[in-house]
Order: sequence, then structure tokens, then C-alpha cells
Amino acid sequence: MENLTYNSQLEKLIIPEYGRNIQTMIRHARNIEDVDERQLFIEKVVELMMQMHPQNKNLDDYRDKMWKHVFRIADYDLPGVMPPNGKIPSPEDR
Repeated sequence: MENLTYNSQLEKLIIPEYGRNIQTMIRHARNIEDVDERQLFIEKVVELMMQMHPQNKNLDDYRDKMWKHVFRIADYDLPGVMPPNGKIPSPEDR
């Protein structure tokens, strides 16, 4: 018989609205050794997150919110990654 993996057995979603794939990509970014490549990878993930919720694109602080969510999902552990506003989010920024 085949081994089945249930969602209840997987790692808990930090922000469920983005789904497991986004969380997995953000967590994967921590393993990218090249800092420039890691930055580009995370920028693409942020773009993908914004595409998932296009109705919110017009909000001024929406992009900052996405970056805060990325850092939250990554447990604030994305060395060398810098948001466009130049301020790295911290747990106090929630």
C-alpha cells in the first residue's frame, strides 16, 4: 500500500491565504547561497503573491505588506534580502 501524506501531517501554514506552495518557495529561498539570486527569487515570489490578490494592487502600502508577510513566513531569516523600501521587517512590525 502507498504511503499517504495528509495536510494535517505537513508543516503548519504561517499565512494560509498564500497557500503551501508560496510558503515552500519562501522557505526554499533561505537555502539559495548566492545573495543576488536569493533577492531576485524573493522579488518574484512577492510578484506572485500580488497576482494572487489583484484587487489589492492599488493600495499604497500593499507591496510593503507583502514584504512583511514574506519575512514573517521566513521566520525573519532571509539574509541579504532587502525590501524596496530599504527597511527589513521585524516581528515587532506585525
